Formats: sequence, structure tokens, C-alpha cells
Amino acid sequence: MIESIMGLLMLSLIAMLINTTTLYINNSDRHQRSEIINYHVFLSTIESRKLNLRVVKTDDNNITLINPSNYKEYRIQTYKNMLRLSGNKSGHVPILENVASTYFSIHKNHLFIKLTFINHQEFESETSIEKN
Repeated sequence: MIESIMGLLMLSLIAMLINTTTLYINNSDRHQRSEIINYHVFLSTIESRKLNLRVVKTDDNNITLINPSNYKEYRIQTYKNMLRLSGNKSGHVPILENVASTYFSIHKNHLFIKLTFINHQEFESETSIEKN
């Protein structure tokens, strides 16, 4: 009887361990997929033909863009653990969260972006945004 109870206790502990591990793995995968999607939404927004943005200047952590049709200027910059978009007026819009580091530069008249998230995921891309 005692052996049966001990066996059931061991099986229930193993089941709880498997369940907890599975939940942790699923949550981690969901978080990584979310960052991939958010990064691609960010890229499609700044590459939008409707906005027709051009690069004015860059440094490692900031980029200044301009819309040549209406001369509106936009800045994408790191602030705490996020990448944010701000315009000529005060205020900002968070674009990406959980950003550990950013790097912007111009290569061959195209914008090169490298982002690292807090969970060490890295994304690199060369976009079709040209220098003004």
C-alpha cells in the first residue's frame, strides 16, 4: 500500500514537472515569434511607399528620416528598452519593446539595421530606404 502511494506520488511529481516545463517552453516560443512579427511590421512600416521615407542622418542608436513630399521629419531612437518613433512635436510612439541594442548605418545607399532584443535574438536587414 505504501509502495503504491509512493509510486503515485512520484508519477504526479513527474507529471507536474513535465507540465511546467512545457508551459515555459511554449511561452518562450510565443515571445520569440512575437518579436519576429513586430520586427517585420517595423520594417514594412518604414519601407512603406506611402510614407516614402528617406534617411537624413544616422548614428549607432538613432536615425533621422524625412518624408520628401511634406518635409515631415521623423526620428527613430532607442529609449530605455524600446525603439521609439518621434516627430517634430513632443511625444513618441513605441515601435519595438525589449530592445537591448541597436545599430543603424548606411551601406551602398541603403539603410542597414541591426537589432538585438533582451532575450539575445538578433535581426539584421538592409532596407530599400535611400539616403536623402
